[in-house]
Amino acid sequence: MKKVINITLIILNIIVITNVMAITLQEQANDKLEIYEIKNIDALDKFNGNVVEFYITHHSLEKQEISEEPIETLEEIEAQEDLEPEEPQVIYDINPVKYDRNYEILNNIVEFAKQFVGNPYVYGGTSLTNGADCSGFIQSIYLNFGISLSRSALSQSYDGYGISVDNIDKGDIISYGYDGQVSHSALYIGDGMIIHASTPEGGIRIDSMYIMPIITVRRIID
Repeated sequence: MKKVINITLIILNIIVITNVMAITLQEQANDKLEIYEIKNIDALDKFNGNVVEFYITHHSLEKQEISEEPIETLEEIEAQEDLEPEEPQVIYDINPVKYDRNYEILNNIVEFAKQFVGNPYVYGGTSLTNGADCSGFIQSIYLNFGISLSRSALSQSYDGYGISVDNIDKGDIISYGYDGQVSHSALYIGDGMIIHASTPEGGIRIDSMYIMPIITVRRIID
């Protein structure tokens, strides 16, 4: 009987000691558990985003110096990416689309100019019938449609706005010259042709647009 009691006491003592040790170990473990900020999204994903679970299952991890920046979740990162400014769209082509042009008035300008073919060239003149020079001819053509242009070939090379030769169209003004110096202007009438007050010998006539080096093409009417 005494042996049974002694064994029972021993077992109870073992149980008590075991519980005390378990409590002590748990308290020590709790004392060591700290929640640190983790910026490694892969680590969070691996442990289901549970920081506490990460540290409980990795008791051997030592505390490391970690940035004090706030935790960034995957949703926050995606939101920040959405807010990042996009690259600005750059538009280089300043030439209007041809089908948007007012061809009714452009065709009228071309046909109006053609009726003066054969009339004389007169230096400094602006008369479509009695004689005009290159810029005077173009100025008078446009003035008939209520549009005022500059008087000289050089100043007409700044009227309207510049377009590329590849996009030339009816009603555009071509400025010609050598060594970058504008000395002549003509009205483009389509199909690679121009009408212009050429020379005292040639008068007002229709020629190929490639009579001399082209310096610029100016668009007056869209």
